[in-house]
Amino acid sequence: MMTIKEYFNNILVTEGYDAWEEATDELLALVAADEEAWVEDKESHLVEAWAEEHNIDLAAGRMVMGTFTTYYQSWYWDFCE
Repeated sequence: MMTIKEYFNNILVTEGYDAWEEATDELLALVAADEEAWVEDKESHLVEAWAEEHNIDLAAGRMVMGTFTTYYQSWYWDFCE
């Protein structure tokens, strides 16, 4: 498995910025759909399914200022907030 950081870095290096942007937009759409489902009190696991399909470990992370933070949380904060 790889981290979400490794996944997007690999796309950027091997396929270029346009492919990276397209992959980012795809994941952002899934995040939005999962959040909308949550607001509507429905089950939705689109992000988890996407991660499994791409062999990404969403629980992988590192210590940041004494707190464990996943790479997915960091990505989310960078792109969704």
